[in-house]
Amino acid sequence: MRNFSGRRGRGVRVNTGYSGCIGSLFGLFFLVIGLSLIKDTVAFLPGTITAQGTIIHCSYDDDHNCHPTIRFQTQTGQSITIGSSESASTYYEGKSVEVRYHPETPQDGRMLSLWGTWLLPLVCAGMGLLVFLILPLTLLGKMIKAFKILLLYRMMSGNK
Repeated sequence: MRNFSGRRGRGVRVNTGYSGCIGSLFGLFFLVIGLSLIKDTVAFLPGTITAQGTIIHCSYDDDHNCHPTIRFQTQTGQSITIGSSESASTYYEGKSVEVRYHPETPQDGRMLSLWGTWLLPLVCAGMGLLVFLILPLTLLGKMIKAFKILLLYRMMSGNK
């Protein structure tokens, strides 16, 4: 017996849904990470003070990106040194950067950058949401199409 594709076989294969489930879990993982990063940023920023800092040391990775160590002075004149979780090839020793810190805990200050502060969390959450929503909908569409083909096949072959 030939199926609609012209090949011999038992008929239409229906996707079992594993790829959609795994993809959705992958999207959910990125969504949770992105939302966690956004929550962390929103919780950190209120009450912070902005200061100018200077990159005093760069640790370079294999891609020649600088992982900076930054020194800044608080409003009280205290000199604070912090590390940054960000890295980029545009950072170099002596470069001036913006730092945000809480007056009570200046040692927990963070380098302020558009990418690290907002873009990375938003891109991570956005991509996660997109994958989390689109994969199951695509899978559902494929299952409906396969079901219609199966019904049409049964109607044409006389099986009910």
